[in-house]
Amino acid sequence: MITSLITAIAALSLSYVFADSALHKFSSPQYFRAALDNYRVVPKLLLRPLGHSLPLIEVALAIGLLIPSMRGVTLLGMAFLLSAYTAGMAINILRGRADIDCGCSGPMQAEGLSPWLLARNVIFLFMVAWVEFRSESLPSNVSTWFLALGGTVVLVLFYQSLHQLGANNKLQQKVHNHG
Repeated sequence: MITSLITAIAALSLSYVFADSALHKFSSPQYFRAALDNYRVVPKLLLRPLGHSLPLIEVALAIGLLIPSMRGVTLLGMAFLLSAYTAGMAINILRGRADIDCGCSGPMQAEGLSPWLLARNVIFLFMVAWVEFRSESLPSNVSTWFLALGGTVVLVLFYQSLHQLGANNKLQQKVHNHG
């Protein structure tokens, strides 16, 4: 039961994260393309197509994870995107460009690159692996899914709180540097 519950919470949480990420990209496509360009790892020719396709891919992955027959390919896609995003962040941190916006949550929650974001993505990658290797243990009864939904809400609220703290920290640093 506990493995089943943890797997369901991980799957629902990943679905939420990808849907939320896509929503931010859809709400401000120019901002996302500018953030993508600022990473300096994507050729200019690919910025527009990637800016349009990445949010669509993220939505497809968020939905696909909830469809049992799509789960395998969806988890592979999630692992690929998370690895690419993490590599882009790590490259820029190593270049000394941690002050650029990660592009994760749109202009209202702009957040610079940080070891925290790298760790967050690694945790997401572990969650992807967990769901992949434990997907046969997903709940078969509705009551466990409802319990998993409650656990996911708690986890998402915790995640959003940490994310907001990161965004607030960046704003506080801007105020401090200009004040």
